[in-house]
Amino acid sequence: GLTRVTSYNELGMAVSPSWSFDGRRIVFTLIGSRGHSLGVWSGGGKPQVYTLPSTNVVSPHFMPNGSVAVSLTIHGKADIYQLGGSFQPGAPLVSGAGINVSPTFDASGRTMAYVSDGTGSPNIYVKDVSGGSGRRVTTSGYNTNPSLSPDGKLIAFTKQLGSAQKVFVMDLATGQEQQITSGGGTDENPSFSPDGYFIAFSSTRNGQKKIFVTTRHGATPVMIPTGDGAASMPSWGPLPQ
Repeated sequence: GLTRVTSYNELGMAVSPSWSFDGRRIVFTLIGSRGHSLGVWSGGGKPQVYTLPSTNVVSPHFMPNGSVAVSLTIHGKADIYQLGGSFQPGAPLVSGAGINVSPTFDASGRTMAYVSDGTGSPNIYVKDVSGGSGRRVTTSGYNTNPSLSPDGKLIAFTKQLGSAQKVFVMDLATGQEQQITSGGGTDENPSFSPDGYFIAFSSTRNGQKKIFVTTRHGATPVMIPTGDGAASMPSWGPLPQ
């Protein structure tokens, strides 16, 4: 049941897709020869492309209210902005020391997680969307690719272990981390299912990068058929409402 929704070919590469919370739209980064643009697919026809005041448009993600959060380099460093109705940035959701990328939200829209390297290496932070500063939740290592569970209780993320990356899940109430992928290859870009039980991720465990699904408890991963070629950056969205 594969359906191709972007066909840019020589115009650039479409990467980092994110489903809207109602399952009707996908936002993504279009990497062209002169910089990045923002793409939005609305369930039919050709995606719309928006030029933003930044040559770096990184890790766009829908918020539950239908807005888009994205990391942009506007004032010399990458911060996370909420885009308005015309897909242009307003005040930053996250700014300050370091590079801030990879926003992700719970289903209520009250809590967000993101990556910042303000303390040296990349780590996962959480904050209240309405304001306040971020709280660092990973304490050591190189941690990226967060995905907040819909109920806001868990974060799936990637941790560097030696020369490979593996997927971990953290319980935000206790701070306890559990490694849920192991074996050969590198695993990255986890994405929670809408019910918060399954997690999709990309892996090179069989050689070429492909999409696999496990559970939040680390069940044996199952590969999802995606046809020929490498497959990466899964985004798990709901059925359209």
